[in-house]
Amino acid sequence: MGFSIRTAAVFWVVVGLVLTTVCYWPGLHGGFVFDDFANIVGNPALRIGTKGIAAWWSAAINGYAGPIGRPLPMLSFAINLQLGELDPFYFKLVNLAIHLLSGLILGALGYLLLSTVQKSALSQRIRLTIAA
Repeated sequence: MGFSIRTAAVFWVVVGLVLTTVCYWPGLHGGFVFDDFANIVGNPALRIGTKGIAAWWSAAINGYAGPIGRPLPMLSFAINLQLGELDPFYFKLVNLAIHLLSGLILGALGYLLLSTVQKSALSQRIRLTIAA
């Protein structure tokens, strides 16, 4: 009994997600490092409390890395602080989840882009392999 190409692709995606999580899991238990102190621990703009949308916007644009200030990471830091206090484990866990999700989205977009190529040029197996 053989597996379909899609079943095999799902299997390998799950294996990749699990292996990535296993590799990164020990690091989730460490403390804050490098620029975490400036961007998270010592950044008062991330402590939103019950303030309104202006405070959330301020948190998003109050980054110190580069000209655009990393608005999405800063917003995720503010949300993490709101939900889980200042525990580095949850910051790192959310970061891992965001990166795993980004990898899935990038793989799916790659597959969709490759699917626009003439069907006879690339088999489904090759499109899935390249996207992976």
